Amino acid sequence: MAYVVLDIGAGSRAFGAALQSANRNIPMLVMCGEPAWGIGPFLKACAPRKISRLLRQGKTGVIRIRSSFGQFELEDESLDLVTLNCPHPFDFLGRPKIHNELSRCLKPGGMFFSSFPMIDVADMSGHFTLIESGGWGEHECLAIDPSLLPASAPYRFPQSLILAHNIHVHRHGDPRSGGSSYIYRDGINPGWNLWQKPS
Repeated sequence: MAYVVLDIGAGSRAFGAALQSANRNIPMLVMCGEPAWGIGPFLKACAPRKISRLLRQGKTGVIRIRSSFGQFELEDESLDLVTLNCPHPFDFLGRPKIHNELSRCLKPGGMFFSSFPMIDVADMSGHFTLIESGGWGEHECLAIDPSLLPASAPYRFPQSLILAHNIHVHRHGDPRSGGSSYIYRDGINPGWNLWQKPS
């Protein structure tokens, strides 16, 4: 059976492919989720019926799907891992929605990996158990202690491209910073959390 991952706010499929590559020993289906109004390529997202078939058949690979912070558009208890690397803060009112979707869609013992520079949307206390947390450097692939994870869980988490870019901008004052450097204007360094749904 494939280890099923949803990467929310995936942008390109680069992070999903890097996650799969970093954990080659684990057969993995990574679904790169963007909302229906997302950028052009995601208009060719997999249809829900096809996603259900891939899940039933235990297929592996990296695919695009329609999914947002508050509505994953997936079946109950269908996910082993949810990753969220979006570097932009979003509406605090969205927190209950993502908490509800994580609780609904993750399997018992499933994991939520969040990487945030500014806000801790993953204030999951009372819902999930915090397994491990830390901060990012500039070019890293995190290796989580396998003894903390369920058997077959990924234990290496690549850094998303946009987060790596923004860390570089923040630390080196690159004038080609683009529109997201405001996230770091107060010198807040990005961190990450790994949470687990109770079994």
